[in-house]
Amino acid sequence: MEISDKYKSITDGINGAQERGILMSASLDKMKTDLSSSEILTADIDRIKLDNYIDSTSGTVTLFQVQYSVNLLTFVAILQKHITDEYTSVDTFLSDNKIKVKSTFADISDRAGFPIVFGNISNTS
Repeated sequence: MEISDKYKSITDGINGAQERGILMSASLDKMKTDLSSSEILTADIDRIKLDNYIDSTSGTVTLFQVQYSVNLLTFVAILQKHITDEYTSVDTFLSDNKIKVKSTFADISDRAGFPIVFGNISNTS
């Protein structure tokens, strides 16, 4: 596997992992709605406890979608530094290898100090 294939696989993996968190938040919201309209929990105190746990979990998931972890940012910075050591820039590497990264990865890369020009970002997730 060439470096460009490995790079694309890594960036798509990071992008997918971050976007799965968005789906998790939506699932938690649906769970809360379903529980509130069900007869599973008859005691208000139990319903309130579950609602609070769902809200807390959803908030944590959402936070990680907005504020990327230090470990993730460090990993992406090291990856992009490796690319810039071999190429003049990440954008040159992407253009030369006809790679388009997905938008979530591009945002992470930007926050890690390696902005990617719009022409090297895919329109699809």
